[in-house]
Amino acid sequence: MPYPYIFNMNIGLQIKNQRKKKKVKQKELAALLGVKQQAVSGWERGETLPGIDTLIKLCDILDCSADLLLGRDQKFNHISLSGLSDPQRKCV
Repeated sequence: MPYPYIFNMNIGLQIKNQRKKKKVKQKELAALLGVKQQAVSGWERGETLPGIDTLIKLCDILDCSADLLLGRDQKFNHISLSGLSDPQRKCV
């Protein structure tokens, strides 16, 4: 698996975790963002990424930072590997 796929998966996992934490369904989040539910599903599966404007809206709706959604560890300023499986970590 190429690195960008792992990066997308990490963002997707963060979006999904924050969405579930807020108890918002994919369809509801999509409506709030003005996108289709398939877009949210694609982000969460790591198939696509939200655009920068959408990322900002996501942060506002989910009440979290872009660093959190991007999987950036603020202390070390790098991409966090938490939430990835062992095979995914080996690809990074």
